[in-house]
Amino acid sequence: MTYNLLHRQIDTAQIYRNEAQVGAAVKASASKVAEVGDKTTASVQSSLKKLDLGYIDLYLIHSGHGGKAVRLQTYRTLLEFAGPAKPLRSIGVSNYGVKHLEEIREAGLPTPTVNQIQVLIHSASNRTALIVAPFKLHPFCQQKPIVEYCRAHGIAIQAYCPLLRGDFSNPVIQEVAKEVNKTPAQVLSRWSIQKGFVPLPKSSDPARVISNADIYDFELSDAAIAKLDALDRGSRGSSLKLQGRVLIPANGDEYKSALQRNSPLSVLPAKYIVQPAVYSDIALVLAFAALQNPPLEIAIKGGGVHSSTWSSSDGGVVIDLSSLRAVTVSDDKSSVKVQGGALWGDVYEECRKSGIDVVGAPLWFVGVGGFLTGGGYGPLSGSKGLAADNILSATVVLADGQITTVSASENSDLFWAIRGANESKSRRKKLTTRIFSGGGGQFGVLAEVELKAFPQVGPITSGILVYPGNELRNVLKVVQEWKVTYSGKEKLNITFSRPGPLVFKPAVIIMPWVSEDENLARSKIILAPFREGPIKPLVDKCSLAPDTLTASHGADASVALAPKRLRIRGALFADYYEELIIGVWERWVKFTEDNEDARGTAILWDLTHPKKLTEVTSTATAVRIRDDNYWVAVQGRTNNPAADGIVSDFVASTVAFIRNKNTELSGKDYGYFLSMAQGDENPADIFGDNLARLSKLKSKFDPKNVFKKGVAIPGL
Repeated sequence: MTYNLLHRQIDTAQIYRNEAQVGAAVKASASKVAEVGDKTTASVQSSLKKLDLGYIDLYLIHSGHGGKAVRLQTYRTLLEFAGPAKPLRSIGVSNYGVKHLEEIREAGLPTPTVNQIQVLIHSASNRTALIVAPFKLHPFCQQKPIVEYCRAHGIAIQAYCPLLRGDFSNPVIQEVAKEVNKTPAQVLSRWSIQKGFVPLPKSSDPARVISNADIYDFELSDAAIAKLDALDRGSRGSSLKLQGRVLIPANGDEYKSALQRNSPLSVLPAKYIVQPAVYSDIALVLAFAALQNPPLEIAIKGGGVHSSTWSSSDGGVVIDLSSLRAVTVSDDKSSVKVQGGALWGDVYEECRKSGIDVVGAPLWFVGVGGFLTGGGYGPLSGSKGLAADNILSATVVLADGQITTVSASENSDLFWAIRGANESKSRRKKLTTRIFSGGGGQFGVLAEVELKAFPQVGPITSGILVYPGNELRNVLKVVQEWKVTYSGKEKLNITFSRPGPLVFKPAVIIMPWVSEDENLARSKIILAPFREGPIKPLVDKCSLAPDTLTASHGADASVALAPKRLRIRGALFADYYEELIIGVWERWVKFTEDNEDARGTAILWDLTHPKKLTEVTSTATAVRIRDDNYWVAVQGRTNNPAADGIVSDFVASTVAFIRNKNTELSGKDYGYFLSMAQGDENPADIFGDNLARLSKLKSKFDPKNVFKKGVAIPGL
């Protein structure tokens, strides 16, 4: 806690569940307490006990809800505890308008010491909306009637949320900050001070706490004050109603549709589904969820493809980014802006028009954010590295609503946590995306991410080569010979499945991906060992796609026919050891033979050239495995809910087998694959030696564990 650094006032409340920590920090500090504020109408004795300080300097009624009789009775009760020698040295109110304060005066009661004007978010019971009450104080909403009343009656004004929740984009604020050579946050706090308010800036970052309070070595000129005063929007400035949509169960089919995910096993009944229209909506939803008692769970939906429940919540709030899907390529084609609900197909479509490509997912319907923050093994990874390795910078909405920029030179620790430093010195064309942190997101909502972009890699040959299962050993021999000479411009996926053309008998399917394949010239040579050597495919359906977008739709037909109840786990392995591959084959054949309802279950092995992946060290990013490695996905599928249990057990046990066998054969424990984890894994098995650093950053940026879906990183 940063109390001993500089702050002499601490704002706490029972609803914040941090009174004990505040009291301990105050007692441990060498500084003398000036004020300890509390915003709650609940038990004074409970607060005193938790704070364990003997008294509270300032105790506030949190809001004016409950009606006149309740407000006055609460105020009278607090007066009994208030006085110079009593537990409450003084009392005040929060979110009180002129009407509420007049009730106190007309009742003949002493006026409150303080009126804290803050943001309070609540749900409207009779309509589908989340509304922000109009009690806030900053240049856009100067609350002149209540301010004038408080001044006339000697009531001090505390300004809660004076920093606009980190949205400093207004050009006037930027201009004034530049004039005085201060940050926008410092300018806003200084404006509050010079207006006679007591600002309560909020941050979880100690460095930012210090910076926000460094406001006493300058003054804003009358002209600067006038510029900021002119920003006042009156009642319009006080309305922070969400601009997006809110869906609740009463919305019927719309709500049910918004709940849907790629797998029915991923669906949970949310209390609210919020579809932001603008990025500021995200901070408001986080504040709303935190103010509920108990706080509501937060889940973020980007693409909704992950087979876990990470993008869903049972009784919580889902921030559904599906309304934010715009993709815009800059005029010079050096950057692209992609909004948070975009799928990779949205990105590829705009990139195709501009003749550029990015490291993205192999399938168009995958969400951008979860793929990136999980590491991101894509078709271009053999030549360009992981998708996460191609992130240059990002803008993140933190758990406390702050908006911050991260890069190798700014907030580098958080930048490392969401992907790590890119050690490549070259900078090509750039792609800017707006996404949510899904696969590995434990630190905040990504509002903007800058990615490298590259010249288009098409035409691309892709498709299937199908071999009977009894040819597996021969296929493996060809694969081992082929991988000696292959490059990052081509890759294979090797699948164990029971396809219709073989009457659902076990088969080995090779799915090639060959880039820069003009007139099929490269693929003819690259795929020759699989067509003309000792093995011959029973089915050969490969075709030329002009670009990445078209290639990303290549599996549409098979995905549409596959059983919908899907559970996936994955692992990394060091090489195509025959003992490993055959061991998994035998397990899979027996399971799918014994369980007819689970015959849609498949094993997908990736064969992407690992050279570019190994050029980044294991400590340079939060992706820890940087030795030669490949990934495997165990895809448990069924249409029968009664088979969910056995399918889930098979998936988990097979991934554990792969991990253990790889460790035995390679001497290296690669743990589990984050992008295909289910959330019940030990974080150490995902993050390895990076976990200690991640835990430290979790405590710094998300101390209340707001973002706990997925593989939860423990704080310190």
